[in-house]
Amino acid sequence: MEYDLTPMIGNRKGSVPTSFLSEKQAAGYLNMSVSWLRKCRDLGTGPVWMKFGNSVRYPKDALLGYVQQSTRNFTGEKPSTLSGQGQRCD
Repeated sequence: MEYDLTPMIGNRKGSVPTSFLSEKQAAGYLNMSVSWLRKCRDLGTGPVWMKFGNSVRYPKDALLGYVQQSTRNFTGEKPSTLSGQGQRCD
């Protein structure tokens, strides 16, 4: 999977690619809590994430893929298995 590393935006820590979201931004995008994302990381489930130094980042396209993979048409529908990661973290 390739990630768009441009354009760059500036913040107090330097330039950050806009194609990556922080924990807080990713939680807001998914309408979930930061603690839920952390639980998913600990369990090896949930959306794909990356670690840059001490910072955890979520690629935007991976979050979109997670949302699409998590979409169901009816209650008994089985989750699709598009990748090794991306399982539900309930």
